[in-house]
Amino acid sequence: MADVLVAILEGPVFDVADLESGARQEWRTVDFTASTGERRSSSTGQLEVEKEGRSARIVMLVGGEGLGIEGDDDLVADVLAWLAQRVPVLDGALVVVTDWAAEPLELTPGTEVDELRSWRL
Repeated sequence: MADVLVAILEGPVFDVADLESGARQEWRTVDFTASTGERRSSSTGQLEVEKEGRSARIVMLVGGEGLGIEGDDDLVADVLAWLAQRVPVLDGALVVVTDWAAEPLELTPGTEVDELRSWRL
């Protein structure tokens, strides 16, 4: 089970509404839960994505500068490849993923799901 951090080191940030809208177009089953209570200090909410019996949770960190993603390895690879085709990656932000490969890896518009799977620890 994957548990990764996607961080923007420089450039534009993630937009929660855009991610939610895009996820609903990409996957059939998507649920958004806004953060409440103490969790609001670190995250705005989370998206639960399901595909073919597999699930992944995307936690949107406050400020849009990062995402925590956990779940089935194959679905997390799909999510990472999907993120590589969205703003802020498409706008040239420096976006890195930790705890997926031996070294932090940069997401670029050319990052493909098979490539991500081959780098998995």
